[in-house]
Amino acid sequence: MLLAGAAAATPGPPAEKPRAAPGALLAPAETAAHVVAGTIGALRQLDAQGFSAELEVERALAGGSSPGAKLRIAWEELAASRALRFAQGERVLLALEPLPSGSLWMKRFPQRDAWAVAGRGEAFARDPAPATLDAIGPYLRLPRMARAGSPGVTALAQIARLAEQRQALEAIEQLALRPALAPQLVAAARDALGALLLDATRPDEVRAGALTLAARRRLTALEPEARKLSAAGGALAPLAVEALGAMGALSPEEARRHRASSDPRMRAAIVRGAPASVDAAKLEALARRDTAGEVRAAALEALARREGARAAGAAIDALFDADANVQAAALRVLPAFPAESAPVLRARVFGARAHDTEAMRPALAGLSLLGPDGAAVLREIERDHPNEDLRRLAQFLLGRTPEH
Repeated sequence: MLLAGAAAATPGPPAEKPRAAPGALLAPAETAAHVVAGTIGALRQLDAQGFSAELEVERALAGGSSPGAKLRIAWEELAASRALRFAQGERVLLALEPLPSGSLWMKRFPQRDAWAVAGRGEAFARDPAPATLDAIGPYLRLPRMARAGSPGVTALAQIARLAEQRQALEAIEQLALRPALAPQLVAAARDALGALLLDATRPDEVRAGALTLAARRRLTALEPEARKLSAAGGALAPLAVEALGAMGALSPEEARRHRASSDPRMRAAIVRGAPASVDAAKLEALARRDTAGEVRAAALEALARREGARAAGAAIDALFDADANVQAAALRVLPAFPAESAPVLRARVFGARAHDTEAMRPALAGLSLLGPDGAAVLREIERDHPNEDLRRLAQFLLGRTPEH
């Protein structure tokens, strides 16, 4: 037994340090001096935080480099608890920019003979797949004006269709930023996004991102694919229903059927995508009494958008909901009607039992978001409330450090 205990207590090998995660690549790549895929060579530590390495270029997506060229790259490691983000022999895709102009970087590279990893060292991807490089290259090679128009939308849609998950999601985020996306969604771009939606081999996260894009930007051109996904069931069906609702593509009967679904995801999808199909009284009932927090939160936000200050009562009640998502929805909508909410919250706080601290914390959190109306009530709580803990919390929310 002693031997067994000793063996159990023997420490195993030390856990490997985590490495820095890649960050956004597409946006920094648009203005980078070089966007290249290659292999990391010998690493060199320059000082406590500065590092450099040689990169042998395998493929150049933008900039003046070429296969076989060797570039010196540089970056900083600001967290001593992490391993180096690059390893010798590792394949990477990098966006590179000129070195920063500060004195520290001048000391590190007096000849300015290196390139900094863009995005503060985060614009990279590890072991990029050929499909990712094939998709990103055409986008970066477009002239800037073309990139801002329909050709850019088509190229981004192809990245979403073909690239690895991180870069595909970045492409969808870039599409979401286009102010005139629907008119720029020409046939080739529409077909790429449509194929993505129906391709079960693509990551669900990417397909879900494309459905969310279709809903938020009302991309009616993608209705056929969204309808197929809604009919097929599965994890993406609620998002497809939400997209159809946002497009105005659901009949009244379809909306009623989904609203009565036993699946709370479907009920929430109708409330988010087609709130006009639910009257105000029904929305308030859903916000207060639906059995699913997801539905209560969605209904509350839809009610606040439609009814404004008339939703204050439901929002205040939602602050005290047991579901954190419902509480978060209440905190998002309450700032829109401070004059109506602050007196009600004041009455709740001063009407609570003397030691009911935890139950009243949400009320103070709500008051902290109500501007001058909420601040006035918080000052009153700080001054007059019999519960010392609530007085201290009010003091903290007013920006003053409590004595204890």
